[in-house]
Amino acid sequence: MEPKYFIWEETPMKFYRVLYVLLLISSILRTIIFVASVIPAIANATNGQERLVVVVGAVFDLALLVLCFLAIEGLQNRKWSGVQCYYGAFGLSSVILVADEYFSNGDLIAAGIQIIAVGLVFVLIYIYFEKRRPLFAPWHAAIPVEQYAQQEANMKHLVIDESTGEVISETAAPTSPEEPQPIVCTYQSDYKIPVPQQEEASIAPLVTPASPKWKIACIVLTALCVVSLAGNALQLKQAQDSSKAFAALKDEASDLHDQVWRLSQSLSSTREELDFFTGNIAFVVDGVYHNYNCSTFQREIYRLNGEFFACDLATCKEIGWSRCIFCLSYWP
Repeated sequence: MEPKYFIWEETPMKFYRVLYVLLLISSILRTIIFVASVIPAIANATNGQERLVVVVGAVFDLALLVLCFLAIEGLQNRKWSGVQCYYGAFGLSSVILVADEYFSNGDLIAAGIQIIAVGLVFVLIYIYFEKRRPLFAPWHAAIPVEQYAQQEANMKHLVIDESTGEVISETAAPTSPEEPQPIVCTYQSDYKIPVPQQEEASIAPLVTPASPKWKIACIVLTALCVVSLAGNALQLKQAQDSSKAFAALKDEASDLHDQVWRLSQSLSSTREELDFFTGNIAFVVDGVYHNYNCSTFQREIYRLNGEFFACDLATCKEIGWSRCIFCLSYWP
């Protein structure tokens, strides 16, 4: 793309100033977020895999911060390296944003829409800076020193008549720049052609008005930058809420684990008591003792309206009560 602007003072640079301010503000916010969230996340990682994920994310965030501050320094000093660092920061932040969207929700359509939107915004920014390429140093189209010296050596000096303004002769330029040849002017006549005096028109500096399309593009890009900052702040808030919810669920799971352990201990104690009760206590009905799980004993209880008495197994044997033939398998 061919450059369009060559003089800084005559170039519309409103979007450049807005972009610089937004980049500075976003870099400061990213630094605060990095110190406040990423470093504690590394310290609080519970296992190796989680720590690896957090460290990789921190490396990308740190690289993005370095590119942002290099872009700020370059844009402030009107260096093309600042624009290139801004390209890199824009691309890296877009990759991080799309990756977070994909790995968080797994929505390929949303990720594809974000890629298209980011690509369109980058194209607009690229066109904007390419039209202003000569304003940033170094400008690759500048004439090298050797070529400039060669062109100056090939130039011819003109001998001009001051009275008429006509070229009388041409002389070759001096070969040595240390010893320049003086320009020879020949005076031939005192007669001057009268020239009617004309009022010199005041030449006003040409100011290239900003195109309405570029104004709209600047407004749209500014809105997108604001939305991006708001989205980053919202993602940070959601991440903090998710971290708090995960910590709450972890505490709740720990409490449930303790409750299950206490219930299992109580159930084990109850099972031991039940084993002793069913293995050592007999229930006597009409001179016959039964085990509590015996089906005959259950029918007898129903027939006698629950009238029975309990006695330990050894006493029943000493007294001489008969053992139920249907519950022999329940006794040890």
